Amino acid sequence: MRRPAYNTAVIWYVVLTVVGLLLGGVQGWRGMQRTRAPLAGDGALLAWSEPASWPWATDPIGSALVLTHGVALWILLALMLLALTDTPFNGTYGFIASFAILLVSILCGIPLVFPFASRFVGPVRRAITASALVFGQHVLPWEVCSHYRVDWRRLMIVVYSAHNPSVHVFDSQFADPGTLQQAATLLMQHLQDRPARQLGWMQRWGFVLLLLLATVPFVAVGVILSALGVGWAWAYDAVATVVVFVLGGKVFQTALPPREPHDEPEPVERPL
Repeated sequence: MRRPAYNTAVIWYVVLTVVGLLLGGVQGWRGMQRTRAPLAGDGALLAWSEPASWPWATDPIGSALVLTHGVALWILLALMLLALTDTPFNGTYGFIASFAILLVSILCGIPLVFPFASRFVGPVRRAITASALVFGQHVLPWEVCSHYRVDWRRLMIVVYSAHNPSVHVFDSQFADPGTLQQAATLLMQHLQDRPARQLGWMQRWGFVLLLLLATVPFVAVGVILSALGVGWAWAYDAVATVVVFVLGGKVFQTALPPREPHDEPEPVERPL
């Protein structure tokens, strides 16, 4: 007698999941468009554009960490859907479950679209000013940067975080060695070409460990609850997804120190 209600619930949950993933994907795509839009104004010592590329082309470690965060969210979503397959859609319980699925799916849709938005939203505008590096709408004062590295073979520059010296905060692959040489000359005036001191084990791997702590334990508990068949496992998965989403964002933000309220980005001219 409950089979039709069961089928309806499963179909409804799948529809909500697809809708949520699409909404999250649109939000992630638009967010990438906003952050990559160039700042208007003047003051750039050097400004250039580069075509959008897959994120792992310039920062494979950072891309792997973003993927790890996304996979943790998707596993929790899958566990929640599995836990809800025996839950008929009716009454208050069904409404709460539906809301949880929609919210979790939106959060999972944002990282799902990240690599594709990175590849296809462009061109990417970058600039160097007297006081900062600029990437789209992101302004990085020299104080938040540790050192830089030039890869002449790949025509690439990588700038590392002063807060986490093993983490990229700015990287660019140039179309010609002339522009790369200009950028390297300007960077040399503000940053060192190597870390100020030898990086310890925690400085090299602390960022990775933080992200693992923000994801793996929550996924592990979700898997255990699912294996035990705990009735409220779906509710845990929903809450854990939100927590992992927020904690992961906080970990990624640790690459940079918090901006002071009075800090304003320096206007930068658009590259021709």
